[in-house]
Amino acid sequence: MNMKYLTKFFLALSGFGCAFGHSPAYAQNNDQFVIVVHQSSNLAQSDSSMMASIKQMYLKEKTKWSNGMDAVPFDRPNGSPVKVAFLQTVLGMSETQLAEHWISVKQKNGTSPPRVIPSSSLLLKFLERYPGSFAMMSREEAEKAADAVKIIFSFS
Repeated sequence: MNMKYLTKFFLALSGFGCAFGHSPAYAQNNDQFVIVVHQSSNLAQSDSSMMASIKQMYLKEKTKWSNGMDAVPFDRPNGSPVKVAFLQTVLGMSETQLAEHWISVKQKNGTSPPRVIPSSSLLLKFLERYPGSFAMMSREEAEKAADAVKIIFSFS
């Protein structure tokens, strides 16, 4: 298969949730975003290398947190403000570049991209279930769920 076809395929696949009523048109009033983990996590919030670690774990170049716990990244739908900001600020990539990354990784070692979770309420359930999991969300969403999640990194 050629790379152009695979890129289009992965972009279409990542937007699959739109076919089930999960519109990528989100409110644009939040420009502050965060990476959150389960509230009981003992990760340091002030770790100066947190952004690099988040990037490596999201891209599955690194599979464990600094405390040895398995890292389980969750994703948000393409086109959502948090995903756009994450791609630009944390990954330094476009959606196309990210799709090409996942194609390459899948071909090399069979690793799949993080699971896309369309809603914040469902995302919180996954974060509670998997202790080493992390995800991106708006600061407002994270503050409303302060009893369930802990902010470890902020970006905009």
